[in-house]
Amino acid sequence: MNTLVGKSTGIALLMAAAMLAALFAIGVFSATGVQAQNMVMLSPQEPGAAVQITLSSSTTGIMPNQDITIGLPGFSLPATIADTAIDIVSTPDDPETGGMTSGFSGSPTNVVVSGSNITMTVPSNRADGTPQMKAVTGSYSIKIKQSAGITNPASAGPKDITLRENAPVGAPKTFTATIHRVIKLSATSGVRGTMTTATLKGFGNGTATVSLNGNMVGQVMINDNIGTLQLDTSSSSFMANSSNQITAEDASGEHENTPAVFTLSPKVSLDPAETSVSKDVTINLSDWPADNMITNVRIGAVDVTPDMAPMTDSTGWASFNVRVRGEVNRGTQTVRVTGSMMNNSTPSATASLKIGVLDLTAQPTTVVPGQQITIEGSGFLAGDSFTGVTVGGIPVAISPAVTASSAGDIVITVNVPSPPSGNGIGSGSKTISVEAIGSGRVAEGHIQIPAASITLDPENSRRGTTVNVTGTGFPSGDLVQVKYDNNGTFVTVAAGSADASGSVSIPFVVPSYAKIGTSHEVSATSVGVYKAVTASATHGTPGATVTLSSQQMASGQNITITGMNFPAFATVAVMEIGGVDVRPVPAPATSINGDFESTVLVPQLELGNQTVSVRVSSTTITTFLELTTAMAETVTDPADVFSAVGDRLVRVWFLDRETQQWSFYDPDPEVSAFNTLTEVSGGQIVTIIVSEGDSVEFQGGTLFAGSNPVSLH
Repeated sequence: MNTLVGKSTGIALLMAAAMLAALFAIGVFSATGVQAQNMVMLSPQEPGAAVQITLSSSTTGIMPNQDITIGLPGFSLPATIADTAIDIVSTPDDPETGGMTSGFSGSPTNVVVSGSNITMTVPSNRADGTPQMKAVTGSYSIKIKQSAGITNPASAGPKDITLRENAPVGAPKTFTATIHRVIKLSATSGVRGTMTTATLKGFGNGTATVSLNGNMVGQVMINDNIGTLQLDTSSSSFMANSSNQITAEDASGEHENTPAVFTLSPKVSLDPAETSVSKDVTINLSDWPADNMITNVRIGAVDVTPDMAPMTDSTGWASFNVRVRGEVNRGTQTVRVTGSMMNNSTPSATASLKIGVLDLTAQPTTVVPGQQITIEGSGFLAGDSFTGVTVGGIPVAISPAVTASSAGDIVITVNVPSPPSGNGIGSGSKTISVEAIGSGRVAEGHIQIPAASITLDPENSRRGTTVNVTGTGFPSGDLVQVKYDNNGTFVTVAAGSADASGSVSIPFVVPSYAKIGTSHEVSATSVGVYKAVTASATHGTPGATVTLSSQQMASGQNITITGMNFPAFATVAVMEIGGVDVRPVPAPATSINGDFESTVLVPQLELGNQTVSVRVSSTTITTFLELTTAMAETVTDPADVFSAVGDRLVRVWFLDRETQQWSFYDPDPEVSAFNTLTEVSGGQIVTIIVSEGDSVEFQGGTLFAGSNPVSLH
């Protein structure tokens, strides 16, 4: 029995010794009996990030100048890596084995990148720089720095890294590193309304769900293990005074390693955001700690804390007013609001307030030079005095000086100035400015000065006609001259005065020198106290015309030719009908307005259209005259002429072309007393109305039931 037990115990001891030797061989235990582990550390563990890789290895011995190969499948490697981007450091040699007491330390040599593998040669120097030529039996580490340019895989999860020590050749060692799924925020804190972008890295491709504080806020399409979602922190789902956690779950149900956190900052807003001293500003607080007392409010360096400390409500909101004190400087100032400490934290927030000049108001707001305006302002110190005003940059003296009331108010009355030369004060928006003698406070307001403008009535008319010029925007009560263009030289044709509001109404006669058939500039300019305010418009004169007393005439008859708008005081050089000179003796001449009228005999010409041509100076106008056969005027009683129609005659109508008057003949004895067509003659065109029935022959033609236009013989 004892023998058997002893044998069993010996066998067990032998097996244990063998196992221990094997563990020593693979580097689980060091020679000193202390457990040694193969470890890897990635920094950072973020997908796709530039990474530092540290391998800690146990070994049965590593020698200087031997090669080591590291396999990094799935990682992104550059084409080359500098020797200095890698460090190899060993532990000291075991002194019990008789070795040296210092290990080696330094960068490897001959670093070569091939695919996903990096091969390098172990350095041959100790840490003190002396040569190290023997094997080291302890553990060592390899650090590949971020400067090497290696990036983590885009997908998350465990990643195997291998290490092969090539002399003596051994089995590769496997190190398992973990890439974590991460959510990165473009902004991790800010006031409500800040936009932040959540970038999901390492998640599985497909649709991922993003949640805020456990509630879904959106879905993201993951491509190449990355996706983004923009988050608006103005949403009520974001909570103040709390860590807002953003989490995600991909299509496989995998989550991030650590939630991303967005912290809402206390917020202050101002109403208005631009003001002046002595004015109140409303301060609105939100996302502050609940029931927090406001201990300090400053505008720039000036304390404006209210006498009664404001408190936030249960939602962290408060609203209160502060007065901008006179010591506050102009320009953009920082408003800082500070609350009382809560939970070892003091809430504080800032906003920008633009401090401008005081406000002035002017009545009326739209004015012209010379017009009186009343200026009112407030916010000055009692007793501040004012000796001048600038309007559009032009100084206006005040005499006697104006003094601010006990409430800091002023009322000043001045006339709008305008220099008597150049462009005067001009038009558009003009700034009114006053500066207090004493406090130095400045106030500004604005008035609007319209540009002067005129209109002509009528815009087109002949020489010698009257045109009325109406305009606005001229200096109050000033003299205004109207000028008409004469070949680039403006000649005064009228003058008048503007009323108190700068309006004018001035008539003028179109001068005889105005060229016909063209446009002329008409200007109106102030020439009194406030010079150089001007406006212009365009007046057109019609071209020359020729009219005939009749468009149809027979040779031997008289026709009247009328010309208008020809050159003034000029003899008619040509007056022809069908090329035949028909000018009377003496030849007619135009009037001051270029008009003439002449009655001439129509020459013997062929029937049809004939050209009528008139030339005065260099102006020639043509028209047409239709020559017709002269008709013998045989006056006949309508009853005799139309008796041939018989009892089928209903009525006869005639239109006199010259008078455009209608007359009629009705054969009915009951209405004959009212007939207006009492005689007819050859050549007249009449309309004969015939009753229903067969056609009727009349003067060689045929009449049908209804209206029949007929030229009488």
